[in-house]
Amino acid sequence: IRKRDFLEEVNKPRIFSYEEIRRGFYRIATGYIEKFFLADQIGKQVNYVYSHFSEMTGIQIAITTMLYTLQLYLDFAGYSHMAIGFAKCFGITLMENFERPFFSTSIKEFWRRWHISLSSWLRDYVYIPLGGSRKGNFTKYRNLIITFLVSGIWHGVGFNFLFWGFLHGIYQVIEDILIRKTAFFESDKNH
Repeated sequence: IRKRDFLEEVNKPRIFSYEEIRRGFYRIATGYIEKFFLADQIGKQVNYVYSHFSEMTGIQIAITTMLYTLQLYLDFAGYSHMAIGFAKCFGITLMENFERPFFSTSIKEFWRRWHISLSSWLRDYVYIPLGGSRKGNFTKYRNLIITFLVSGIWHGVGFNFLFWGFLHGIYQVIEDILIRKTAFFESDKNH
């Protein structure tokens, strides 16, 4: 959460509410289950398969890769739910950080729903200062790739994180090109 938003929320007057505390504990419990009972248990299986990679079949590795994605989501969403819950117990409302990202219908929508605080920070402090999409498609695509490279660096040091960021930037560019191309052909049919 941004400092200004947090301070604004903290400085609001509060009235003690058992209902808010009940909701807070519900969110804490949800996050605890996601993090410790689900993500951590899935993580044990993922680590086992990845550490015995050469002994695994292709289908085992493919399923494990999907489970790893679920593990990441449950880990991040779990601690976000716990933070939101603890804050709620004190009468503080924090922003949602995940809005069912796996139900997204596009890559762009996925990133609007996944780790919202980080995605919005990258948009506001990297993508927009670079020029956003104001100076044509080439500049927009360059800025998307740079923004996702920064996202990769944020996630960790190493070539794999940089490559991950680059790939997600490329996915954004490809989706944008395909959507523009589809829109062009759809408008051509209407004439």
